[in-house]
Amino acid sequence: MRTRKLLLCLFAFTCMNINAMSQKRPKKIDLEKIVASSTTNSKGTRSAILEASALFDSNSKSIMITSQNGFADVKVSVTNLFTNETILSDSYSTSTSEIILNLAGLLNEGEAYRIEITIGDTVLYGDFTY
Repeated sequence: MRTRKLLLCLFAFTCMNINAMSQKRPKKIDLEKIVASSTTNSKGTRSAILEASALFDSNSKSIMITSQNGFADVKVSVTNLFTNETILSDSYSTSTSEIILNLAGLLNEGEAYRIEITIGDTVLYGDFTY
């Protein structure tokens, strides 16, 4: 009886381990920066340094954008690089340090996409593949 329970537990742990190994880890999207206008504002002071990162989770089909400083009045878009179609475009006006984009049903396997994050005159962009 004990042997049977032990084997059952061993089998259950093996199945859980195989399932955990098959799931992909979130992948960092390397963001590059474009400054649409001058790096100084009208008063002659430099604009605030923008630190942001983006992670693409293919398991949940979502992107998490984070900023240590937080951001407000952000525009985010995701474009299919193969068709040049914008599959998601959204604006966020409240101050937040984390934005989660749900891309379920919008992605095609094996295709490349570009995320653009616009904050004021600064555009951050990065490419990822589903």
